[in-house]
Amino acid sequence: MMGNSIFIYGILPRSGTNFLNHMVLLHADCVQSSLKVRENYFLHHSDSLWQYAEQLFQTWSNPKWKGEAFSQQTFFAKIGEALLTYLTDQSLDISTKILVSKTPSVQHLDRCFDLFPHSKIILIVRDARDIAASTFKTWGTPIPKTLDKWNIACQMIAQFERGASAERYLLLRYEDLMDEREVWMQKCLNFLGLDGTKFLWNELNALPI
Repeated sequence: MMGNSIFIYGILPRSGTNFLNHMVLLHADCVQSSLKVRENYFLHHSDSLWQYAEQLFQTWSNPKWKGEAFSQQTFFAKIGEALLTYLTDQSLDISTKILVSKTPSVQHLDRCFDLFPHSKIILIVRDARDIAASTFKTWGTPIPKTLDKWNIACQMIAQFERGASAERYLLLRYEDLMDEREVWMQKCLNFLGLDGTKFLWNELNALPI
């Protein structure tokens, strides 16, 4: 797993991505970007990138051109590699560390492995009522609007799960994480292939919610 990346995706804002991110970073091998990019939104805003790529692929498919065939898979992977390089800002040695980055959105989640083929994903979901109440309290967002977004996000996660290999992602509930921090953190470490002896277990329960 060394030298790869971990992406944490929350079903919506206020779903626990910050809390889970802080938990994962208690592991000695995990680091986050030193840049002021605490939520990357790479996938959420990727529509223009996909449109750009499609236009390129159409142009490059000219049957009169000679040479080796181009690879769409390699193209997207190289774009993802550049994004990760930018996040590290050349100040982090991720050859021996794992970059952790989060986004409280599952928009275009199905594109993750196109851009980041060697990454692993942790998905965190939370009860719609609690997210709606928290969002209303924080930003004044109407509760029906948040509930609609939650339902759409659930459909996006279901679509992602239909096409993703089970060993590439872990789905957990915020409520479970709160009730049994140690149990679910160990499940996360097992999924990520991380050594539990390098985790700061004594600091886990002291993390603020």
